[in-house]
Amino acid sequence: MVDHSASSSSNDVLVPLIDVLLVVLCFVLWAGVSQVKVPVKAAAPQAAAASDQPVQRLAMEPRGFWRWNGEPISDAQLRGRLQQQSLQEQTSPILLLPSDALTLLEVSERFNSLEVLVGERLQLQLPGEAIKP
Repeated sequence: MVDHSASSSSNDVLVPLIDVLLVVLCFVLWAGVSQVKVPVKAAAPQAAAASDQPVQRLAMEPRGFWRWNGEPISDAQLRGRLQQQSLQEQTSPILLLPSDALTLLEVSERFNSLEVLVGERLQLQLPGEAIKP
């Protein structure tokens, strides 16, 4: 005959272990899908600090021409200036103002090429929108 007393004692230990593992699994899943809420007070000083910095205006003109704060600049000079600012870790926003004469495809291509150099600092203002401060 087979002794069932040894197998019942291992089941007595195994059932609570499975219960604990299921609770841990549920907690991990809940933590993975729940979103972390950021307090508004913590985010407000960062927004205020970004608005204190001067906005640099970059006008996009037809045929590949650019104007940096009203002054004409070549494509190579523009890319050099943006790379230099990235190395210096400047955080002042750059407002990109496309000309009305450009197509949406041209604006998109030129914006994407600059966004690689500048990152999140680059902001696009389409023609007809109010000027951002």
